[in-house]
Amino acid sequence: MVAGGSIEGVYFQPTVLSDVTPQMPVFAEEVFAPVAPITTFRTEEEAIALANLSDYGLVASLFTRDLRARCG
Repeated sequence: MVAGGSIEGVYFQPTVLSDVTPQMPVFAEEVFAPVAPITTFRTEEEAIALANLSDYGLVASLFTRDLRARCG
C-alpha cells in the first residue's frame, strides 16, 4: 500500500496499491471503493497481455517517459 487504506468514520480513504500482480483479486475483480491498483510492465506486448487478462474494461491509464516511441 502506497497511500490511504484507512477508514475515517463511514469513509474509506482513497488508496493506492503498488506491485499488483494478475494473481491478486484486486487485479481482476471490480473494487467498489476508491482504490487504484498499479501493475507495471516492460514491453508493449506485456502491457497488451495484462490488459487482456481482465473481463472488465472500466479504466486503464498509461504512464511513460517516452510517448513518442509509439505515437510518432
